[in-house]
Amino acid sequence: MSTYEGNRYNFSGANVTGIPTSAISSGTFADARLSSSSVTQHVDLTALSASNLTSGTVPDARFPATLPAVSGANLTSMSVASSVGSWSPSINYHSWTFHQARYVKVGRICHVSLYFQWTASGGGGGDEAVYVSGLPFTSWNSGNPIGQGSFYGSYDEGQTMVMANSTVMDFLSNGQGQRVVNEHNTTGGLWNRSKTLYPSYLGSEYRYCYAECTYITAS
Repeated sequence: MSTYEGNRYNFSGANVTGIPTSAISSGTFADARLSSSSVTQHVDLTALSASNLTSGTVPDARFPATLPAVSGANLTSMSVASSVGSWSPSINYHSWTFHQARYVKVGRICHVSLYFQWTASGGGGGDEAVYVSGLPFTSWNSGNPIGQGSFYGSYDEGQTMVMANSTVMDFLSNGQGQRVVNEHNTTGGLWNRSKTLYPSYLGSEYRYCYAECTYITAS
């Protein structure tokens, strides 16, 4: 006859059920005791491959403060701030009527256009430059010139220029007469104030100018 004393070490455990996991306070489970569907089975979470990230969003805190340098070749649909509008030009000498002054700015590149009419002479003034001020944005303070363009009128034509850290647009005449001596070059120069160099003999319908310029802005 079997006795408890004789069989106490021969329990199979088949009938031992309902043991709570809280009763397991020590030891280590063998790998074979873990189900194949367990998310932790044989997974090294200290070196998790990014290929396992198939959904969700990585929080900002998981990115380093300084991102590694990468090629921007595959960055598409990047937005660049742009704006359009009018600006308020003024010329430092003589009398002019401004019929149109527009600008388009994309990032730090600004293109301005200007359509205006000379209406009256301001008298003499000697060998000093006449220029347009009031550009919509200050130019980049790095070297000269920062921008360039062209102008055309019934009596003169040439280039426009914007210098560093400025809201002024200069007119560089291609002619020999309407220029400031020794300014920029010897074959053409800035418009000057001399009364005799302005076309008072022309009818009002011929006293128009168109100018444009593209320059780099400070911000």
